[in-house]
Amino acid sequence: MVIPLIGFGTPMAGPPPAELQHRFRIIRVCILAMVFSIICLIVAGILLNRLGTSFFESLNLILNTIIGSFLMNEDPALGKVYKFFMQTCLQSCQEPCQGGMNCLLPFIVSNLITVVVAMVFTSDLQNITGLFSVMSSLPPVTIVGAVIFLAASVVALTAQMVGAVYGYLAYKEARDLGVTVTPGFWGRNFGAGGSAGTSLTQSVRANDRDTEMN
Repeated sequence: MVIPLIGFGTPMAGPPPAELQHRFRIIRVCILAMVFSIICLIVAGILLNRLGTSFFESLNLILNTIIGSFLMNEDPALGKVYKFFMQTCLQSCQEPCQGGMNCLLPFIVSNLITVVVAMVFTSDLQNITGLFSVMSSLPPVTIVGAVIFLAASVVALTAQMVGAVYGYLAYKEARDLGVTVTPGFWGRNFGAGGSAGTSLTQSVRANDRDTEMN
């Protein structure tokens, strides 16, 4: 699997540094909400007798969730999704798809494109408003499916929108912090967890002291 846009923008690698954890907590919630939405959309597809259509319409959401799992590949829950793909259908892609911060920009762009397309170029919003207008005349099972579909669609759209925004904020902060560190720093010492953030802070402070001395 070739994650789009890798190599574009500021090069980053490894898990998120400690300084960005406040952003990635929100991103993690968004990805989990996207997983929940996929499950709900499949259930709604079964109840509405349109499983194939629901799955096809959810492909962008599924792709964004997979990219999110690659981004959060060291998370206890989402890391299992990453390992599943690495041990099954993506075994041959372990070298170019190592996950972590190099998937942040693809995650942002993919979610942004999905949200824009859903709101401007497709009938997603029309489907949501249309179901509201005819819901009173539907059979009980169909009403349940329609409610699940509506809730899942709103949650998915919101999660992708918030994920794109917080992803951009995290990318901007990471890029600004990385400007003062030496090339290749993003790929070092992130396996140490919280110590990576300490190393980043120490590096920035050291560069500041060198600047003042000069």
